[in-house]
Amino acid sequence: MVTLRAIDRGELPAAPLLIVEANTLAFELDGRGKEIGAAIDSPWFRLGMTVPNLGATARPTAFGYSLMLAATSDGTMTMGDGSGLSIPSKPRILTGSVPDLDLPSAALVAEISAIFHRLQERGSDILLVMLPPGAPENSAQSRIARAVAVESGVRWWDLTDGLPDGAVGYSDGLHLDSPSAQKVLRTLIPE
Repeated sequence: MVTLRAIDRGELPAAPLLIVEANTLAFELDGRGKEIGAAIDSPWFRLGMTVPNLGATARPTAFGYSLMLAATSDGTMTMGDGSGLSIPSKPRILTGSVPDLDLPSAALVAEISAIFHRLQERGSDILLVMLPPGAPENSAQSRIARAVAVESGVRWWDLTDGLPDGAVGYSDGLHLDSPSAQKVLRTLIPE
């Protein structure tokens, strides 16, 4: 959420395609990201924007970094079988009613939806993605993510929908291991 706000304010560049990890949108309600927000407002961050480096700490960046590390100089892959996830779902516009939310959650959904609309007006295509392991159906993470998808009208893709048990592995029970992160990235890139 901190990053979306920074992109909305113009402190970070907006990419033509923004892939937003839906699982993390509700974290704002727990106050996560305050350190990142403070860092974005610092002079050191502005210096880093003028002298960029590749980092592998943010999950989407880590996915790309895993894929890059697996590629050899001739473009072949050294890890995994080169396949994506075996799922039947594709990106779509999620329709229906917005789930019942408490006031802080509803305010967060309204803020995120407004940011998405402004970014779309400036030319960004937005894909809201629920990544494995997903979130329990009635959790705040799931309700807020689905509410944002319905209210904003951005494309929604639940990568856990139809995902066979054991199709991905985890490094710590929550975060995808490198081969699984590569599968997710190979699934996202063509879309």
